[in-house]
Amino acid sequence: MLYFPNITLLDLSNNSIETIPLSIAQLGQLAELKISNNCVRELPAEMGLMKKLWFLDFSDCPVETTLRSLLGDKAKKTASVLGYLKSVHEEATTFNRMKLMFVGVQGIGKTTLLTQLRREEGCKPPTTGCHWTQRMHSNVKNTTDHRKGHNISTVGVDIGDLVIRRKDREVVFRTWDFGGQREYYATHQYFLTKRSLYLVVWRLTDGEKGVTELLQWLINIQVICLLLMFLITVCYY
Repeated sequence: MLYFPNITLLDLSNNSIETIPLSIAQLGQLAELKISNNCVRELPAEMGLMKKLWFLDFSDCPVETTLRSLLGDKAKKTASVLGYLKSVHEEATTFNRMKLMFVGVQGIGKTTLLTQLRREEGCKPPTTGCHWTQRMHSNVKNTTDHRKGHNISTVGVDIGDLVIRRKDREVVFRTWDFGGQREYYATHQYFLTKRSLYLVVWRLTDGEKGVTELLQWLINIQVICLLLMFLITVCYY
């Protein structure tokens, strides 16, 4: 329920606001909206349907950097921003795919965990190729030094799918199983992305040593996210 459905000017500047509610689009008479110097990271796509809104001030908000990286100088124009939001609203579809990164030190159990998750979800094995450990076990199964249960670590990165189904919904995770050998750390940074879900695997019995190794991965992930934000800012300026 709107208390002031016919309001024409709304100034919410300097209020530490983090989100703009979807109901903002119901203010059909709103012509000016000021949300500067807040913590707003995104604008609802429904705002693109506000036909009478001609002035929108979101300066000094995180969303300003995002819109400028997408629209360039057009982000300064309210009409351009509303046009972009309208296109997002009209073409919005649910995209149930995401990158799932398994990271951690060598021999910690990343591949075993991923294999178990696939079994629990009833995932079918890949139609082409197989995991590194399967290939290696196949190659060494007839050698004299091969033992049952012997752990063979992933080398490099193995990529596959993990499909999770819940009732009528399906989510497909593109899994990246990173080898934990220290010599590969320098190359892993090229695959870490901001828009990914990270599963950092560690062993509780390793104590402080395990925590230290865990922090190393967390720092790497954090640096990648901060670096991407820095590059966007540099490209803009």
